[in-house]
Parts: sequence; C-alpha cells; structure tokens
Amino acid sequence: MPERITVTVADLETALRGWLAHFDYDLHKATECSEDDGTDSYPVEAAALFARLRAAARPSA
Repeated sequence: MPERITVTVADLETALRGWLAHFDYDLHKATECSEDDGTDSYPVEAAALFARLRAAARPSA
C-alpha cells in the first residue's frame, strides 16, 4: 500500500512557489507580486489547485 501523507494548502503553496520559480521565473515573479496592485496570488492559486486535487482524488479505503 502506498504511503499516506498529509498535505495542506500551505504545503502546496510552498511547493508551487518553488516549482514555478524553477519552471518559469518571470511567471513566478508576476504571480508573487502583481504588476497592477502588488498582490501575492500564490495563496489563491494554491487554494484553487488544492480544491481541484481534492475533487479528483479517490476516496481512501
């Protein structure tokens, strides 16, 4: 049986920041600090991704 882990939205946000910074630094900076108002969009993006992952996850046995 695969190992179970607990992932929070904050964990996902940290991972998303690191991955996007590595994958596309310009997009990372734009997400981290909006040019329009300086808003950090990572918390919203991480919460949305978490919701999509949760919806796609199979129920545990």
